[in-house]
Amino acid sequence: MHPNHSAFPVQELCRLLNLAPLRIVDIGAGGENALDLMSIAPLCEVHEVEPREQLDAEKKDIRGFGKYFRHKTALSDTCGPQNLFVTKIPEASSLLRPHLLNLKRWRGDDAGFEIVSEATVHCETLGAFSTRINLNGCDLLKLDTQGSELNILLSGIEFVCNTSIISIEVEFVRLYEGQYLFDDIVRELSNLGFRFVNFTHGQSLDGLDRGVAPQKRIWADALFLRDSPGKISRDAALSAAIVLFQLGYDDEAIWYMKDHEISEGEIAIVANAFRSSRAANAAFLARVFIFPTIKALRNIKFPGRDIAIKAAKSVPWLNSIIRNLSY
Repeated sequence: MHPNHSAFPVQELCRLLNLAPLRIVDIGAGGENALDLMSIAPLCEVHEVEPREQLDAEKKDIRGFGKYFRHKTALSDTCGPQNLFVTKIPEASSLLRPHLLNLKRWRGDDAGFEIVSEATVHCETLGAFSTRINLNGCDLLKLDTQGSELNILLSGIEFVCNTSIISIEVEFVRLYEGQYLFDDIVRELSNLGFRFVNFTHGQSLDGLDRGVAPQKRIWADALFLRDSPGKISRDAALSAAIVLFQLGYDDEAIWYMKDHEISEGEIAIVANAFRSSRAANAAFLARVFIFPTIKALRNIKFPGRDIAIKAAKSVPWLNSIIRNLSY
């Protein structure tokens, strides 16, 4: 099948490819890490891991995930009770004590990281947790645990080795005492067969007026892909490709499928599903927002209107809207 032939809805991919639901494990951040998967939500089985009390109240999943499980537990490198440092900003709470000196040095202050209380939480290793819920790996593992991410990964090596994609918050300066940094994470994941793909979100400082290096990275979300040729199954490679497409890494997804000997027909199914979905979304936005704006501007007299219209027509996708949508 040629990639330009038939297209299929994204929500049909698992059925068409005879795949099990995509397994997502979201550790920390109250499940908010899974929000960027909403377009493929019906395909996903999500496990949210979060110990904070304010998330204990029962609430329905309104995001449309195929299956959604909440696990009120904390993960660490040892099992048993541990001390949780609860900070003014709840999302900054950690099993590690905030490094107030570095926070002031690199953030300008420690606002939000002040410890307001301490609590005892029950902790499990990643290995013990995955065994308890009978999950031997996943397609996407997301970690945002304020400094203890690598501790958690190393506590479940077998689970990690059966995981395709890892999205992990990394730091370049120690915002918490004793935490591992980005280079530690790269080293350990590289040893386990993962390669670094890209940074996604993050924070940098423009240090020119502070006497430090310009654009000094403080933290980022980093994406890693398990890439051990010959060891990735057909189902794992296809599921990983679907996640990569959803995250916007189209070329990475296509080459990943090719490297792991996925057939041209199945590559076409995945690629065309996302391309047609994006085209439909773009057409909807054009009809609902962009085109009415252009139409209104045509009927309003203002200085430079003709120049603005000419400039719009010089942009290919805007010109296509102007030409192809009826007035």
